[in-house]
Amino acid sequence: MSKEILYILKWTAVIIITGFFAQFGKMLAQYIVKKIREKKAKQEDPKTRDNSEVFDAPSTHLQNEKEKLKLEKKRLKLERKRRKE
Repeated sequence: MSKEILYILKWTAVIIITGFFAQFGKMLAQYIVKKIREKKAKQEDPKTRDNSEVFDAPSTHLQNEKEKLKLEKKRLKLERKRRKE
């Protein structure tokens, strides 16, 4: 009977210790990834390189156009819906 209790306690302790290491390992990995991303962002930042001006990216313009088209589409849909009623 006492062997079974010791066996259960041993495995419980192993699982708890494993969870402890896994949690801190995960936190360490997230910290490392965060530092790497910050370093890359700093290297890719146009303001830190060559002190060049930052221009409005064409992708931003395209996103604005897409949003305008989407709103226009919604407006037309509402108008059609009102006409049916």
